[in-house]
Amino acid sequence: MGSVVYQYGTPEAPFGAAQAGTVGQFPIYEGLDPANLGAHEGKGLLIVAAPFNASTITETPGPAPFGTPEGAQANTFDTTGAPVTIYPAATHGASSSPTDTPANTYIPGKFSGEVQMQLSLFGGADPTTAGQSGVGELQLIDPDGGLDSLLALGWEGAAIELRRGTPGTPFSTWSAVAKLTSDGIVGGLQSKSIRLRPLSWLLENAELHGERYGGAGGTDGDSSLAGRLKPYAVGYCFNVTPVMVNATALIIQVSRSSVNAVSAVYDGRAPLTPAGDFATYAALAAATVAGGTYATCLAAGLFRLGSAPVYGITADVVGDNDTVNGLGAPTSRGKIVRRIAAGLGPVRLSDSEQIDFAAFNDFENKQPAPCGWYWDGASEISKAAAIAEVLGGVCGWWLMRPNGQLAIGQAEDPASYAPTLTLTYPDRLGEPTITDTLPPRRATYIGYRRNYTVQTQDKLAGSVSQVDALTYAQETQYSGGIDQWRANNYPTSPAVYLLSNYRDQADALAEAQRQMQLFAVVRRRYAIPIVMDPQGDVVGQRAQFSGLNRLGWGTAKSLLACGIDTAASSVTVHFWG
Repeated sequence: MGSVVYQYGTPEAPFGAAQAGTVGQFPIYEGLDPANLGAHEGKGLLIVAAPFNASTITETPGPAPFGTPEGAQANTFDTTGAPVTIYPAATHGASSSPTDTPANTYIPGKFSGEVQMQLSLFGGADPTTAGQSGVGELQLIDPDGGLDSLLALGWEGAAIELRRGTPGTPFSTWSAVAKLTSDGIVGGLQSKSIRLRPLSWLLENAELHGERYGGAGGTDGDSSLAGRLKPYAVGYCFNVTPVMVNATALIIQVSRSSVNAVSAVYDGRAPLTPAGDFATYAALAAATVAGGTYATCLAAGLFRLGSAPVYGITADVVGDNDTVNGLGAPTSRGKIVRRIAAGLGPVRLSDSEQIDFAAFNDFENKQPAPCGWYWDGASEISKAAAIAEVLGGVCGWWLMRPNGQLAIGQAEDPASYAPTLTLTYPDRLGEPTITDTLPPRRATYIGYRRNYTVQTQDKLAGSVSQVDALTYAQETQYSGGIDQWRANNYPTSPAVYLLSNYRDQADALAEAQRQMQLFAVVRRRYAIPIVMDPQGDVVGQRAQFSGLNRLGWGTAKSLLACGIDTAASSVTVHFWG
């Protein structure tokens, strides 16, 4: 069943404590206890779904456009096909109670109870590779056609929740064990299947911010920009190529958001002189800007040139300076991930309900260094791809937990921290299998001060020195080193270069040293069958095994749970270390 861990104080939420048990108390963890391997035994499952019905119209009262005068009737708004909560089926047939939704309704026991799921934080034994996730189907047995009416509902993107409880008790007392998304419903005369997507699908298919130029002029851009995505800068970004939104007035945009600073503007890397900041686009457009200088409108992510460029305009930027969900400018890796997931675009996670605060706080303590990313809008990118880019430079991972919260972390030596899950052979454990091996690294180089505009000599002003020209011709600067012993003794040992986007060299060097130590030994991925709760919140947990004393594990072995496969009521958990 579900467990809740509370923290006292004020959470980073827009309106203070959410779902507080008492004043000054809010939950930082809610989900299935991974240590309770038998939590599912003897329990039933209920499907709770929210499809839409295109034939229904929901009438919602609302205010008049400029407020409702006293005594006047407010406007009403009709919504076609509003989602409605239903209980399609359960593993045990029973009538719902008056406190259920729907109330006093018989719920057929037509759910098989099997939920297929695959989740991996990264590929094989290499934490620098992309992970994957997927969910199968909910099988409903329907020989009498009692569920045929479900086919008339709209299931694309419908919210799905699995609840678990003791058969015979009111459904309203059952606890949520998994939150998913529907991918539609299929079936025939004997059965129906609700196809599923993991909640990560939302981030995988949502645009980073979805804001495009309309071409109507001003901040909407010249007509040539119609349909192009606006650029976005977050954190510390160097030598970016911004977008000319008004070619006549030489007004240029560096970010769709406000920015903290346009700290430098270059024409062929020859610096221009700053000439003040203006509060609005209109004020910037009306200003007189001298040749060789630039003026800014930080509130709109803009700057204006005093004269036409000769080579090409680039800029150093500190952005996004917006306050979103009560949070200010993000400049560290974890805070940037949070801004992407919960602060940008029309499709976003709930910052107060879908962020795993404990995981984010832990990551922030380990990766507080300033960094930054720039997406120029020339090509599409999803939220998931952007998050993977931000975390990739530190062997980071992310997942949507079964309770619907986004968690992040980084690959670390599992023996360096206390376990959250302890397992002893042979209790509930099958034989482990080594499924992949990663040889030690011969070298690690971590990037800093990423150069977003690579410029050859012909794109640079004559005042740029040859030494600087070599730097501007490279995508990033690297800090790190080589382990010659491992290079000599492991012929397949890789040299790894990561675009980590740190602002400072010292932080890049510290991360390179961390990773060199982490990958100084062979790392392996194991698959272990476990008799456990199929919906257990095990991925991302730190496990310690004892009682095997095989495979070089000794009396105890610490591993990271990096994946899970469930099928036909069997569970295989993948571990890394």
